[in-house]
Amino acid sequence: MASNRPGGLGGIDIWVSHRTRTDEPWGPPVNVGAPVNSEVDDFCPTIDRDGHRFFFVSRRAIAGSCGGSDIYVTRFRNDGGFEQPLNLGCDVNSTFDEAGPFPLPERGGAPVLYFSSTRPGLGIGGDLYRSESHGGVFGPAQLVPGVNSAFDDGQPNLRRDGL
Repeated sequence: MASNRPGGLGGIDIWVSHRTRTDEPWGPPVNVGAPVNSEVDDFCPTIDRDGHRFFFVSRRAIAGSCGGSDIYVTRFRNDGGFEQPLNLGCDVNSTFDEAGPFPLPERGGAPVLYFSSTRPGLGIGGDLYRSESHGGVFGPAQLVPGVNSAFDDGQPNLRRDGL
């Protein structure tokens, strides 16, 4: 989850809560720390279906950032930590705000990352985009056909069966 609760590194941070079984209560949230969290807003945490890749959004202004809120990816390490996050690049990200990364394997095609962006599109506040992965590199963002409107569309989520 993302929260600006006390004990974070700054702005909004990503936190995790665990439970031992589905019929047990959730434990107290724990800040995931650096390198995922930074002194600025870090949010929209999403674990890939493979259980190893971790997508999130950050406002960090570092070399390679595209401006606004960008989508990053990292991997869980065996020791419980994270690899250094990588910006998905300016084919996916824009100078505007991106949010809600949602990776999904598509039948008969390349893995696709769905997300929302406030870049100029069809809506007045944001639209849904997709980016196909080829060889592990996500390509240019394209509007998702048939779902965007003249209004603010964002935060895509799909059922695990892809429907």
